[in-house]
Amino acid sequence: MPSLKEGRAATFEPIPPNLNVTELVDGTENFRYVDRLPASLLDDPERFESIVRNWVIIGGEPLVIEGLQHKLAPWLYNPAWLEQNLGEQGI
Repeated sequence: MPSLKEGRAATFEPIPPNLNVTELVDGTENFRYVDRLPASLLDDPERFESIVRNWVIIGGEPLVIEGLQHKLAPWLYNPAWLEQNLGEQGI
């Protein structure tokens, strides 16, 4: 793979449509499923903060908040907003 220092971007390799995620996770020693919590936890900010502090910050574990998009303003982080605000930014 080319180095980004050489000025080339890394190649894009799409996920194959027949990828068996269960087989991949179960068959790879350092892979495991990430824990998911409902966005309704945001209704109790102290509880949510405690979960994030203990699980993510102290425990170092990833966490997915399902349904978070329904709690955000509809204009926030949509494709048009990203293009207008960050479209020229290189990654």
